[in-house]
Amino acid sequence: MKYKTIDKEVEHTIEIKKSKFITYIKKIKTVDEAEEFLKEIKAMHRKARHHVPAYVLDNFSIQKYSDDGEPAKTAGVPILNILKHEEITDVIIVVVRYFGGIKLGTGGLVRAYSQCAREIIELAGVSEFIEYEEYSFTFDYTYLGKIQNFLMNHSNYIEKEVLYLDKINISIYSLKEEFDFLKENIENICNGNMEYTKTRGAYLEFVNKELRRNNEG
Repeated sequence: MKYKTIDKEVEHTIEIKKSKFITYIKKIKTVDEAEEFLKEIKAMHRKARHHVPAYVLDNFSIQKYSDDGEPAKTAGVPILNILKHEEITDVIIVVVRYFGGIKLGTGGLVRAYSQCAREIIELAGVSEFIEYEEYSFTFDYTYLGKIQNFLMNHSNYIEKEVLYLDKINISIYSLKEEFDFLKENIENICNGNMEYTKTRGAYLEFVNKELRRNNEG
């Protein structure tokens, strides 16, 4: 199982035909967090004509948006569609619009709010969380080099740590469906002289496809 969200919270401002669009993006875990953030943005921009939110939670089981006075489906829906297209969850985007006196038309509004959403996501970056299982293997020191070489050549497995005890104890992250291949290869390297246990499951965070080590577990 996996899901994607943003890496960091940012804000971004663009101007289109004298209208100023200020976009905010934030990680959220609950509807209450989303609504509280929207209140904060509205309090910061009391003079703005529109405060357009869209948010998704729990792998898109919860989706909400508002056009906040813009023509129907020209503001909140485009933002929501960008979030769904990028498969980003647990996040809220709020676009504040200060009207510049020039009407954009329905097509122009859709393009403007879509642009705001795309650009803020790019600035925020994307984190992908993937569910792994952690296994602990115990074997003689003789086999450590070959096992680590195997892991280096199979980047879908992640070495967590090595304990140098009476025997080597190495912790490895594996996707559930790829564990049998891992176990078979370590057994072959050790000529069957090894033991293993499953210790736990964990969501690991990847930013630009690189593991963020300080978020393991």
